[in-house]
Amino acid sequence: MDGAFFIRNPQILPVLLIFKGELLNFSSMIHINSNTAIPENELNFTASTSSGPGGQHVNRTNTKVTLLFDLENSQSLTRQQKDKIHRSLANRINNDGMLSISSQEYKSQYSNKKNALEKFEYLLRQVLKPHKKRKHTRVPRSEKRKRLQNKKHRGEKKKLRHVDWKNMRDV
Repeated sequence: MDGAFFIRNPQILPVLLIFKGELLNFSSMIHINSNTAIPENELNFTASTSSGPGGQHVNRTNTKVTLLFDLENSQSLTRQQKDKIHRSLANRINNDGMLSISSQEYKSQYSNKKNALEKFEYLLRQVLKPHKKRKHTRVPRSEKRKRLQNKKHRGEKKKLRHVDWKNMRDV
């Protein structure tokens, strides 16, 4: 690769490659959150013809990339995490327990592979992010008072609309 050079940092384990001004990370783990990482060897990629942009070229080359992740046999996720992913991403999981994410937005297979990986990371981050517990708050006394005053006011308005027909005979 002309114009490529490696950066090796002792604090960071992955080897970084800069190629044509783009930083490529060849780490072997996909980091989802602080305590969850998935090894890249648990991911499978398949390529097929795309229906995206590219004209006639699209009919001849395999630019669509499908990322397959065997959720059931993954060693890097706990049972609870797998169940949570199953519930949230059920429409993307086939009968064999494979999570499928495809990308055909770009004309190159490399870009679509990168895009599929980004989608995979984003989806898993969203599903596995811890939800904040609701902080219970009391309704202030002044708000209760205002609500009751408004109710009283509406009731008075409605009473004024009411005509007492029994007493109207005498008038």
